Amino acid sequence: MGKSHIVKTMLIAFFVSTELVAVLVAVGLSLCFPKFVIKIGELFTHGWQIYCFLVGLPLGGLVFGAGTLHSLLHPKDAEQKGFYKWPDYPLLRYYSYIPIFLCLLGAATALVFLIMPESLTKLLIGTIYLAVTLAWIVSIVTLKMAQLRIDAILGGAD
Repeated sequence: MGKSHIVKTMLIAFFVSTELVAVLVAVGLSLCFPKFVIKIGELFTHGWQIYCFLVGLPLGGLVFGAGTLHSLLHPKDAEQKGFYKWPDYPLLRYYSYIPIFLCLLGAATALVFLIMPESLTKLLIGTIYLAVTLAWIVSIVTLKMAQLRIDAILGGAD
């Protein structure tokens, strides 16, 4: 599979996904409930303690997602190793890296807002952070659900 095909597949995976719905929900919240989203944007002006939380939250998701990703892509039992021969296994590998990327994006977004808190309006900061946070949360939950389902299938459970 060539690099251009991988990029195309990843873009399709994002634009036909629950993560995009989460981003659209955040944009909808900013349009319908701007005061709520502005309060989220104002969190970035409350000092370093809140930054530990705002940056730590996606990093915690990253740790959880990495553990889930490892158990999803590397079956435990020898009899489950046939999973590697599944024709769509390479696509699963590429799709399963999306939550990790979104968690890193969430942490990077919070760090950028730490460095330049006055660069954007509070509404825009709140919308961006909420969109990224909802996207990685939905993505991590989807990854965990996939891991549990694959474990159930490979383990013989239904």
